[in-house]
Amino acid sequence: RVFIMADVRSPEVQKAAEQLLSQEEKWERMSVEDLCAEAQKWGVHGGTTKEQILLSLIQSKKWREMSSLGLAEECRKRQVKIGQNADKAEILRQLQQDMSWNNMDADALKEDCLRAGISLPDETACTAQELRRRCKQVACWDTCSLEMLRDKCTSRNFQQASECTRGELMAFLKTFKTLDPPPAPEPAAPDSSRPTRSEEQPPRSPQQQQQQRQQQ
Repeated sequence: RVFIMADVRSPEVQKAAEQLLSQEEKWERMSVEDLCAEAQKWGVHGGTTKEQILLSLIQSKKWREMSSLGLAEECRKRQVKIGQNADKAEILRQLQQDMSWNNMDADALKEDCLRAGISLPDETACTAQELRRRCKQVACWDTCSLEMLRDKCTSRNFQQASECTRGELMAFLKTFKTLDPPPAPEPAAPDSSRPTRSEEQPPRSPQQQQQQRQQQ
């Protein structure tokens, strides 16, 4: 018999050993920098700590293995609004986006808002919580029908809503503004051809009416 001894430290042996590892075990061996790059490949913002990024990647992997119905149930639990005809890829994207926003700090959320054309709140109110709320609200609006978008714009006193395209309506909603209500219409001018109350004849008494008939 011939025995072949292999050095366990050789690149070939190490590569073979790595191939036997599960995806989760491979992630656990990565540095934070490599995990961030891996999270980007998976389409998620994993966070800033190794533990947080690992949890995000593992959750994303579980979602990819789910059916469309399972993903829709996940959306319901997490209060993520999805479109009526959304397919599996779209539902997965929205779940990953929602998780990414939850992992972002204020600076990352600001960049995401600016990239999406979402107006930032005043400096005093520009917190991670408010920025996250705006991102999720815009995602919710994006699943609405054209008529629903017009109703939402009208409720914010956007008078041109009925004439605008979907893109124009979304652009207005992303400002998070409520316009001043239109001025009340001025009362109609009195009709000059009709006599005013002061010019109208006072009602006649029964005696006056009888005298008028006698004269006729």
